[in-house]
Amino acid sequence: MTYFPVYLQVVRGESPTASGLQMLPMMGGMLIASVVSGNLISRTGRYKVFPLLGTFAMTIGLFLLSRLDASSSVVGASALMLLLGVGLGLVMQVLVIAVQNDVDPRDLGVATSGATMFRLIGGSVGTAALGAVFAAGLSARLGAAMHGLDAHTILRLPPAQRAVYSDAFAQSLAVVFLVAAVVGSLAFALAWFIPERPLRSTVAAAARHESGELAMPPLDPDTESGRAV
Repeated sequence: MTYFPVYLQVVRGESPTASGLQMLPMMGGMLIASVVSGNLISRTGRYKVFPLLGTFAMTIGLFLLSRLDASSSVVGASALMLLLGVGLGLVMQVLVIAVQNDVDPRDLGVATSGATMFRLIGGSVGTAALGAVFAAGLSARLGAAMHGLDAHTILRLPPAQRAVYSDAFAQSLAVVFLVAAVVGSLAFALAWFIPERPLRSTVAAAARHESGELAMPPLDPDTESGRAV
């Protein structure tokens, strides 16, 4: 999500606005996958299959993104971002449901905030680690002189130098996506260990069941009217 717009701007020469618009397939894939998986979980009560499918799709999408170069088409790159977005949509919200379904109702808030915190920590660590991999690869291919160039300076380079920079940039990003694919494959392996428990209908119902309380009988309208009078 962080490095694909950089690829579009530096390697493909797209503007920041155009690179942002070309992220729409990924966001659309996330939205559609989240909605579809949520509806299917509500109907079937099964949720473990979605992290498995999602991490598998993410791994394949990241691996294919590592094959991008300066000659790759925008349509092909957008299709890969769509695949990555579908994978993310099948994982992110479903894991929150799995965590919420696995804890006592009194711990629901702690579990939800804990899952969000670990997601943010993972995103921060992953972005920093992959940034270090990218910077090291680009410096090794170009040297310190051309490593610090911004996108506007790159676009004004002579065609020969710009081609060299774009190829080195694309190769460095390929390593980033390849490392991310390895992390995705690890997530796919860990997803098999997610326990799948019967899905709770509501938190209130689960709380009444665990506390031994009985559900309140339906109120008689006539009786309630008499009490009101």
